[in-house]
Amino acid sequence: MTRFDFLPENRVRETLLESRRVSSERKGSPQRVSGSNLAYHVNETANTFDWSGRLEKATGSGTGYEKFYITLVSETAVVPLVGVAITLFYSTDGVTWQEYTYQRGQQEAFTGVNPQIVRFLEPLQGTDVVEKTSVYFLSLYGQENARVAFKVQAPGVDVVTIGVTRLSA
Repeated sequence: MTRFDFLPENRVRETLLESRRVSSERKGSPQRVSGSNLAYHVNETANTFDWSGRLEKATGSGTGYEKFYITLVSETAVVPLVGVAITLFYSTDGVTWQEYTYQRGQQEAFTGVNPQIVRFLEPLQGTDVVEKTSVYFLSLYGQENARVAFKVQAPGVDVVTIGVTRLSA
Protein backbone atom coordinates (compact mmCIF):
# COMPACT_ATOMS: atom_id res chain seq x y z
CA MET A 1 0.00 0.00 0.00
CA THR A 2 1.27 3.51 -0.83
CA ARG A 3 0.15 6.95 0.17
CA PHE A 4 -1.41 7.31 -3.27
CA ASP A 5 -4.02 4.78 -2.14
CA PHE A 6 -5.48 7.50 0.07
CA LEU A 7 -5.80 10.13 -2.66
CA PRO A 8 -8.96 10.76 -4.66
CA GLU A 9 -8.71 9.26 -8.15
CA ASN A 10 -8.32 12.62 -9.93
CA ARG A 11 -5.35 13.62 -7.73
CA VAL A 12 -3.61 10.30 -8.44
CA ARG A 13 -4.10 10.79 -12.18
CA GLU A 14 -2.83 14.38 -12.11
CA THR A 15 0.19 13.43 -10.00
CA LEU A 16 1.10 10.56 -12.35
CA LEU A 17 0.75 12.80 -15.40
CA GLU A 18 2.98 15.42 -13.79
CA SER A 19 5.52 12.72 -12.87
CA ARG A 20 5.56 11.45 -16.44
CA ARG A 21 6.11 14.98 -17.77
CA VAL A 22 8.97 15.69 -15.35
CA SER A 23 10.58 12.31 -16.04
CA SER A 24 10.46 12.76 -19.80
CA GLU A 25 11.89 16.29 -19.55
CA ARG A 26 14.82 15.09 -17.46
CA LYS A 27 15.53 12.07 -19.62
CA GLY A 28 15.35 14.07 -22.85
CA SER A 29 13.99 11.17 -24.92
CA PRO A 30 10.52 9.93 -25.79
CA GLN A 31 10.78 6.74 -23.72
CA ARG A 32 7.42 6.22 -22.04
CA VAL A 33 6.97 6.19 -18.28
CA SER A 34 4.11 3.87 -17.46
CA GLY A 35 2.54 2.06 -14.55
CA SER A 36 4.76 -0.95 -15.18
CA ASN A 37 7.96 0.96 -14.47
CA LEU A 38 6.73 3.73 -12.14
CA ALA A 39 7.54 3.20 -8.47
CA TYR A 40 6.75 5.12 -5.30
CA HIS A 41 9.39 5.72 -2.67
CA VAL A 42 8.50 7.07 0.76
CA ASN A 43 10.94 8.55 3.22
CA GLU A 44 10.87 5.76 5.78
CA THR A 45 11.54 7.23 9.21
CA ALA A 46 10.49 6.28 12.70
CA ASN A 47 8.44 9.50 12.83
CA THR A 48 4.90 9.90 11.55
CA PHE A 49 5.97 12.92 9.48
CA ASP A 50 9.19 14.00 7.80
CA TRP A 51 8.77 17.32 9.61
CA SER A 52 6.22 18.85 11.96
CA GLY A 53 6.24 22.17 13.77
CA ARG A 54 4.97 25.72 13.74
CA LEU A 55 5.34 28.35 11.04
CA GLU A 56 7.04 30.73 13.45
CA LYS A 57 9.39 32.86 11.38
CA ALA A 58 7.34 35.98 10.91
CA THR A 59 7.75 37.68 7.54
CA GLY A 60 5.35 40.47 8.47
CA SER A 61 1.60 40.85 8.85
CA GLY A 62 1.09 37.60 10.79
CA THR A 63 2.67 35.30 8.21
CA GLY A 64 5.03 32.50 9.19
CA TYR A 65 7.23 30.28 7.04
CA GLU A 66 9.62 27.35 6.98
CA LYS A 67 12.02 26.32 4.21
CA PHE A 68 13.53 22.92 3.38
CA TYR A 69 15.80 21.10 0.96
CA ILE A 70 14.49 17.74 -0.20
CA THR A 71 17.30 15.59 -1.56
CA LEU A 72 16.70 12.50 -3.70
CA VAL A 73 19.73 10.23 -4.19
CA SER A 74 19.70 7.38 -6.70
CA GLU A 75 22.00 4.38 -6.44
CA THR A 76 22.18 3.98 -10.21
CA ALA A 77 20.84 6.89 -12.29
CA VAL A 78 23.08 9.88 -13.01
CA VAL A 79 19.92 12.02 -13.08
CA PRO A 80 17.17 10.37 -11.00
CA LEU A 81 13.94 10.15 -12.99
CA VAL A 82 11.68 11.03 -10.09
CA GLY A 83 9.58 13.87 -8.76
CA VAL A 84 8.41 14.88 -5.32
CA ALA A 85 4.91 14.62 -3.89
CA ILE A 86 4.24 16.41 -0.60
CA THR A 87 1.39 15.35 1.67
CA LEU A 88 0.66 18.30 3.93
CA PHE A 89 -1.09 18.11 7.33
CA TYR A 90 -2.33 20.70 9.83
CA SER A 91 -3.38 20.60 13.47
CA THR A 92 -4.98 22.89 16.01
CA ASP A 93 -3.51 21.12 19.05
CA GLY A 94 -0.33 19.42 17.76
CA VAL A 95 -1.79 15.96 18.54
CA THR A 96 -4.63 15.40 16.07
CA TRP A 97 -3.57 15.98 12.46
CA GLN A 98 -5.70 16.32 9.34
CA GLU A 99 -4.54 16.20 5.75
CA TYR A 100 -4.46 19.65 4.19
CA THR A 101 -6.18 20.02 0.83
CA TYR A 102 -4.47 22.41 -1.56
CA GLN A 103 -4.79 23.22 -5.22
CA ARG A 104 -2.92 21.16 -7.80
CA GLY A 105 0.31 22.58 -9.18
CA GLN A 106 3.72 23.61 -8.00
CA GLN A 107 2.75 27.16 -7.05
CA GLU A 108 -0.25 27.07 -4.76
CA ALA A 109 -2.62 29.85 -3.73
CA PHE A 110 -4.47 30.36 -0.46
CA THR A 111 -7.49 28.06 -0.45
CA GLY A 112 -9.61 29.53 2.32
CA VAL A 113 -9.07 26.49 4.56
CA ASN A 114 -8.07 27.48 8.09
CA PRO A 115 -5.15 27.60 8.66
CA GLN A 116 -4.29 28.81 5.19
CA ILE A 117 -1.06 27.26 3.97
CA VAL A 118 0.86 27.90 0.75
CA ARG A 119 3.36 25.39 -0.57
CA PHE A 120 6.09 26.27 -3.08
CA LEU A 121 8.07 23.33 -4.45
CA GLU A 122 10.71 23.78 -7.12
CA PRO A 123 13.63 21.70 -8.41
CA LEU A 124 17.06 23.24 -7.84
CA GLN A 125 19.53 22.89 -10.67
CA GLY A 126 23.07 24.16 -10.79
CA THR A 127 26.64 23.52 -9.79
CA ASP A 128 25.78 22.54 -6.21
CA VAL A 129 23.79 19.50 -7.40
CA VAL A 130 25.97 16.39 -7.67
CA GLU A 131 25.58 13.36 -9.91
CA LYS A 132 22.86 10.86 -8.94
CA THR A 133 21.17 13.56 -6.86
CA SER A 134 18.12 15.76 -7.36
CA VAL A 135 17.44 18.61 -4.95
CA TYR A 136 14.12 20.36 -4.45
CA PHE A 137 13.41 23.53 -2.50
CA LEU A 138 10.21 23.50 -0.42
CA SER A 139 8.72 26.60 1.23
CA LEU A 140 5.68 26.49 3.47
CA TYR A 141 3.90 29.77 4.19
CA GLY A 142 0.83 30.31 6.34
CA GLN A 143 -0.57 31.99 9.36
CA GLU A 144 2.08 32.64 11.98
CA ASN A 145 2.29 29.81 14.57
CA ALA A 146 0.11 27.48 12.48
CA ARG A 147 0.92 23.83 13.23
CA VAL A 148 2.00 22.12 10.02
CA ALA A 149 3.49 18.73 9.12
CA PHE A 150 4.40 16.99 5.87
CA LYS A 151 5.46 13.64 4.46
CA VAL A 152 7.53 13.27 1.28
CA GLN A 153 6.94 10.69 -1.44
CA ALA A 154 8.92 10.34 -4.68
CA PRO A 155 7.10 8.88 -7.71
CA GLY A 156 9.41 7.91 -10.54
CA VAL A 157 11.32 5.15 -12.27
CA ASP A 158 14.46 5.07 -10.08
CA VAL A 159 14.90 3.80 -6.56
CA VAL A 160 15.94 6.77 -4.42
CA THR A 161 16.83 7.66 -0.87
CA ILE A 162 14.93 10.72 0.39
CA GLY A 163 16.41 13.29 2.75
CA VAL A 164 14.72 16.36 4.27
CA THR A 165 16.81 19.24 5.62
CA ARG A 166 15.24 22.24 7.34
CA LEU A 167 16.99 25.50 6.54
CA SER A 168 17.87 27.68 9.49
CA ALA A 169 16.92 31.34 9.62
